[in-house]
Amino acid sequence: MNEQALRQGIVEVAQAIDRAGFCPSKSGNVSARFGEGLLITPPGLPYAQTRPQDLIHLSLDGTVLAGERKPSSEWPFHVAIYKARPDAQA
Repeated sequence: MNEQALRQGIVEVAQAIDRAGFCPSKSGNVSARFGEGLLITPPGLPYAQTRPQDLIHLSLDGTVLAGERKPSSEWPFHVAIYKARPDAQA
């Protein structure tokens, strides 16, 4: 999957979670593996307003590789899952 399609997919999942009422008005908790790191939603931005370009590309050590916003404060939790479960993709 290319980067733009993955970004769009992450946003669609975040917005579907919000619409379903699982995380109303929450943000910053959806990620997916990308390259040697991950793409993750930012904090403080409602999912309904989140766009693919708002996502942050992080390395597995938390270094921001691309993105204008801060990564979710829960990025270490996401990274721990990806490290413990190489089969986990999102």
